[in-house]
Amino acid sequence: MAEMTQPIRSNNTGAQRASTHWAFWIPPVLVALIIVAATLLVLAFELSYANRIYPGITVWQTDLSGLTYEQAVGLVEQSFPYTSQPALTLRDGEQVWQVRPSEVGARLDADKVVSRAFNLGRTGNLAERLQSQAELWRNGYNLSPIVVFNPAAARAYLGNLAVTVNQPAQDAGIRLEGTTVITTPAVTGRKLDPEPVIIAMQDTIHAMQSAEIVLPVHPVQPSLAEVTLPAREVQQLLSHPIELVELGPNGETLRTWPIEPAALAQMVSLRRVQDQIQVKLDENQLRAIVDPLAPDVALPAVDGRYIFDDETQKLAPLVSSVDGRELDSQAMVGQIMQQAFTDNRRVPLVFRPIKAKYYDGLAPQDIGITGLVAEGITYFKGSSAARIKNIKVAASKFHGVILAPGETFSFNYYLGDVSLNEGYEEGLIIYEGRTIKGVGGGVCQVSTTVMRAAFQAGFPIVERWPHAYRVSWYEKGFGPGLDATVFAPLVDFKFTNDTPYHLLIETYTNETEGRLTFKFYSSSDGRQVTIGTPEVYNVVAHGPDIYEDDPSLPAGSVQQVDWAVDGADVIVRRTVERDGVILHEDQVYTHYLPWQAIFKVGPKLPEEPPAPTP
Repeated sequence: MAEMTQPIRSNNTGAQRASTHWAFWIPPVLVALIIVAATLLVLAFELSYANRIYPGITVWQTDLSGLTYEQAVGLVEQSFPYTSQPALTLRDGEQVWQVRPSEVGARLDADKVVSRAFNLGRTGNLAERLQSQAELWRNGYNLSPIVVFNPAAARAYLGNLAVTVNQPAQDAGIRLEGTTVITTPAVTGRKLDPEPVIIAMQDTIHAMQSAEIVLPVHPVQPSLAEVTLPAREVQQLLSHPIELVELGPNGETLRTWPIEPAALAQMVSLRRVQDQIQVKLDENQLRAIVDPLAPDVALPAVDGRYIFDDETQKLAPLVSSVDGRELDSQAMVGQIMQQAFTDNRRVPLVFRPIKAKYYDGLAPQDIGITGLVAEGITYFKGSSAARIKNIKVAASKFHGVILAPGETFSFNYYLGDVSLNEGYEEGLIIYEGRTIKGVGGGVCQVSTTVMRAAFQAGFPIVERWPHAYRVSWYEKGFGPGLDATVFAPLVDFKFTNDTPYHLLIETYTNETEGRLTFKFYSSSDGRQVTIGTPEVYNVVAHGPDIYEDDPSLPAGSVQQVDWAVDGADVIVRRTVERDGVILHEDQVYTHYLPWQAIFKVGPKLPEEPPAPTP
């Protein structure tokens, strides 16, 4: 802490004492008495001022002579009002603050100044002390008050004052109200600099004067002074809708999806990056608009269909593959964000190509197809023209199909819709235990044939449903027990390609010989398949023929729709092994119901009237 004192001012103006040569004429006894008396006087004086301030001592013209320490402290504090009076005036423009020095850490150190006053005349030996006391008595001594100034207290006072004086800078602002862009200008702030004020306070207080101090206030510049450019960007963004466009192969517009300005306004992101405002569109909100379009605009890749050319050992294309596409949502979002702030408001959809799994030019060796590994054959000679047509149509659905390793084959998946629109015709079908007229009669000839090929190839049968009764078409060439019925979507035939190689399926329909063949091309994994002959037991004889009226038939006609067969239980066993190790053994079990022959009978012919009597 700084302190200030004033030096002792000497007021000695007395004349030199006259010569004392006359003392030699005083008698010795009198001299002795005078010395004793003087000693007693000095002793009495010292005793009376032992705890008091010697005469002649003042502090700022306040006489402290004869006062005890405590009395002097009280008198000095009472006689010195400077620190409690508004000696300082702080000004900030038209605003003024009257400040007492005590408010900014100034105080009178009465203890210290009285301590100095009390010590005057009490230093040195006796002769020096008496001489000093005599000088104090004759000349007097005026001490300056000691004022202590605490800069930390002044700094705290100015810190509180700064709350009123300081004004923060305000950055330029930009916001959206609906689709309206609103900007606010930047505002320069101000900040009080306390250090020059503290120095001025200290100088003024040490001089115990009054003073007006103009507060030094510095401007504070905003960190963001301008938002004109981002405001223009937002206005450009919201000026018109953005159109997402699906283009055709020749660049023609197929479909559009507009994003209106109101929706764009909800996506606007105004982000502060250092001293700039960055305008962007929220990527997550854009994805919420783009992603739902993906299923509608995607095109699946279409695998090619092929046959294995035994002579060239190559795949010959039946139907060329077609690459598909899927919407590239991330690229779309990037394209929208790039064009959103330009005049080009049409954003074409961005797609990723999806290459067909089985494409033209694929080498059979690349997928493990080296030759014939199994085939299934059934016969349909004697079938109606409609049934033969249906067999050909259904078999064509599987010609050239490729099955990957581990993939499960589903007959219904490749068969698709069985309807007149797909080229099928009406014929006899087995439905809910009855032979009735329906579309697709003969499809089960195809499912039975592919089952036999899969069974002979040693593939695991995943799903197989037998016919309700024995059908002669499926027993030619093998016997009962290896048939498979299908009825989408509940009744399917499935098997799994459990080899490490792809499987190519080829189908051939020979109408002349009434033969349907499924050929399986792949690579042998060394398995050997043994299929036993059908084991037929629990034979149940069929019942008598059934005749049912059918008014839709011509009068007098009879049509057989079911043929009589005996019921039976049939088991066909299979063993699959490799290098003498059995991979698996399984069997196909079928319970056939006895079936009666059913005939549909048309209305009776009218009876002929009797011949007239001649």
